[in-house]
Amino acid sequence: MLIAGTVAGSNNLNASGVTGANTATVTAAAPASGTTVYVRAFSKLNGVWYSND
Repeated sequence: MLIAGTVAGSNNLNASGVTGANTATVTAAAPASGTTVYVRAFSKLNGVWYSND
């Protein structure tokens, strides 16, 4: 799962959901030039979710 937002921990640009696929796509329009985008990727291992910023 992948989330992307303009504030750390937010998903106002994308929340991919759990699809079982190995890819995720940001679906919202890109923010204004110079705006920081924060991305957090989640992975599930042995039933436990882990996040990576």
